[in-house]
Amino acid sequence: MTFAFQLPGPPKGPTLADAAWTGDTAVAPRGRQFLILMQDVADIPGYRIPVLHIGEPNADGGIDFAPFEPLLRLFREETLSSITSKRHIARAVRLFIEYVDHRWPRLAEIASSLRRTDVRRIFREFCVHLRTGTVNGTGPQTGTAALGWQPTSQGAARNLINGFGTFLNYVAEVTEPYRDMPGELGLPMGDDRLRNAHARAFGMMAHLKPSVPRKAVAMGRGIVGSDPHGAFRGSTKRFAKPHLVNFLTEGSPEQVVTARSDVDPTGALQRLILGGGGIRESESRQMWVGDVTLVGGGQVKGFLRHPSFFVQDMGNGPQTREQILLERYGLAVRRSGMSRFAAGWKSPLMEDRYSAEIYWAPYPGFREYLASALYHYVTVVRPEAMLQRKALGFGDHPYLLVCTSPTMVEERMEVGQPYTAAAARSSWESAIRRLGRRIGEDLKVEKDAGTSIHSLRHLYGRTLHEAGFDEATIKRLMHHRSIRSSRVYTMAEPGEVHALLETAEERLAAGGTGLVGPAFPTLGDVIDATFDPTRLYRR
Repeated sequence: MTFAFQLPGPPKGPTLADAAWTGDTAVAPRGRQFLILMQDVADIPGYRIPVLHIGEPNADGGIDFAPFEPLLRLFREETLSSITSKRHIARAVRLFIEYVDHRWPRLAEIASSLRRTDVRRIFREFCVHLRTGTVNGTGPQTGTAALGWQPTSQGAARNLINGFGTFLNYVAEVTEPYRDMPGELGLPMGDDRLRNAHARAFGMMAHLKPSVPRKAVAMGRGIVGSDPHGAFRGSTKRFAKPHLVNFLTEGSPEQVVTARSDVDPTGALQRLILGGGGIRESESRQMWVGDVTLVGGGQVKGFLRHPSFFVQDMGNGPQTREQILLERYGLAVRRSGMSRFAAGWKSPLMEDRYSAEIYWAPYPGFREYLASALYHYVTVVRPEAMLQRKALGFGDHPYLLVCTSPTMVEERMEVGQPYTAAAARSSWESAIRRLGRRIGEDLKVEKDAGTSIHSLRHLYGRTLHEAGFDEATIKRLMHHRSIRSSRVYTMAEPGEVHALLETAEERLAAGGTGLVGPAFPTLGDVIDATFDPTRLYRR
């Protein structure tokens, strides 16, 4: 039985004050209905999220709506992602639930014997249908026309697929897999055999070929990476270790963070923090004064603190950083998509109270060097820039990294503003060019060359592995949520693999393992010296 849309009362969940109806509803064959509302989050002022509500028929003939809790938790943690990204995620999850609901009679029949390959197949077919639609019977399951999905553009399909992958990745790696979804997705995911079924499909789902055939009747056709054997993931492209010290130390610590014609002092300090702390570039731009601080013995303590939820007392009692920014400085959190001052936040693994310590790499002498550079920056460089900022009529702010060069912004001179992504990128490119001149190479910023700004984080991870840290420790030091993110730094590289094989060959030949490997005859023993190998090839 199909029920017409009706909302008997406010759905449970975040405050519905000033909620805006999006018109994104659907009625599924199983009797469930879906709607997405833009809602205010009561305890985060000014923060709105798209909330997916699932309606179930009740005994009175109406529909009871309840928010989809896993999405609520995801959006609370990913506060800095754009509202557009959140819309993609919410819509993709709604479409997938609708898709599974439509196919539920068949799924219910095979639920007891559903295998990982079956779940991956469902994911693949869902992705193809997002691109090809269902109304013309062009997808891998031609009996889905009742869904009424129209074909969509390549970009729109990619956004939905990436959004759905983000949700699956969150559910599987951040919470206990599918703990809160006994039936919402319509799949019997409680079985241990199925808990990681989506992981095998996740990489595949994020990539569509440039064009999907009109009749993608073959299962999974039109999706890059549908090879069941998967692909080997190579090592990360990291910054060249022999050049690290030369790159990070362009003179004494004071010279590194002193404004000169060819060196940006803020960029120089940022590179020290990135190179030694292994954090992401965007995370360094979210730092406040005090997040990286001097301690006794010429050492430095560093912390990652959530841009919105970390609580501290700046004289008015304990407040979140979002409240402090708004009430004390009249500023908003640097959320993704907020003009030129945007700074991302990938929700690194926190240790306690929305905070996590930064662990400096074990480079000899690094912490002392960083302490000297930081001291000069916070006592000389930043105060001078902020004095100039005040003289120009601009207000104060708590961010550690600031732009020190006066810049014309909308016909007005500005200085001391929070460090921007554009400023960091420009400073990095200049530093790479200077390094190239010093070592006699024409260096450019390229990911594959290990000269991107993220390459310092990759070097940090590999250094931890070479220093003997295990995967679990690397995960903690790099603030990864999943061990899979840390595992890439422990993989043996081609040269190491060849060395291991050569060593094994020598040990087998000598019987050092208790086994003697088969001794193959040499080439000279097999063929006559006058043998002409060119006769093997046709002309």
